[in-house]
Amino acid sequence: MITTVDVFNQTVIVSIPFRGKQTNVRVQLRKKPDWVGFWAHWVGFWIWLVGIFSPLLKRNFLYNYTTTIKGVAYVAVGKNTISIKILRHEAIHVLQSEVEGWYKHSLKYFFSKKWKYLYEKEAYGLGIIETTDDNSYKKEIIRVAEALTKEGGYMLGKDYKDVYHDLLESFPRP
Repeated sequence: MITTVDVFNQTVIVSIPFRGKQTNVRVQLRKKPDWVGFWAHWVGFWIWLVGIFSPLLKRNFLYNYTTTIKGVAYVAVGKNTISIKILRHEAIHVLQSEVEGWYKHSLKYFFSKKWKYLYEKEAYGLGIIETTDDNSYKKEIIRVAEALTKEGGYMLGKDYKDVYHDLLESFPRP
């Protein structure tokens, strides 16, 4: 079974369940900071500017996260592969931006903690709904609850317990 994909400026087709139906999405893979297109260069400029005042924030963005901009998943600096799980997560973000329009999606994601939480919950939810047994379901709920609490759930007044129960309601075990 394939668990990772090499990142050599390639395009992959990912098949994922999205809002009730199986959907194929095209995701281009690139390494940071190999920005492509106006908006990616714009993001790169802001990261450079932020890096002047906060090198730690810039380093965290470049080295620790995969970022999706206009259908392109930019993999963290120093990584030559992307896991299938992260690729599928980023594919959900590509679909979200295609449904709403990239510009509107990006503004909501960047400026609204509520929308960022909802977008990330939907993307992380893919891992939850694909679990095969009760034990892995519980582990995935715990992992996602921890990630979402860090992602901004606390800014919405939600602690870990609230996020955990929100996930159980949103993704019930069949």
